[in-house]
Amino acid sequence: MKVVCPYCKREFEVKCFKGRRGRPRIEIDETRIKRLLSQYNNNKSVVAKILGISRSTLYKLMKKYGLS
Repeated sequence: MKVVCPYCKREFEVKCFKGRRGRPRIEIDETRIKRLLSQYNNNKSVVAKILGISRSTLYKLMKKYGLS
């Protein structure tokens, strides 16, 4: 599945699978989060919006991967 960044208009390839409640979930890896945080000057709101997740989910993923 490809998603397009609303700010830079670049396409990103993401893996999509069914979540616990039957909704599609996107697998977001550590390198993608690091790259986007660097690209957008650690603006977590923008990065979360690009990834299509909430800020709280982004913070949980950052904690999981040891990013701060």
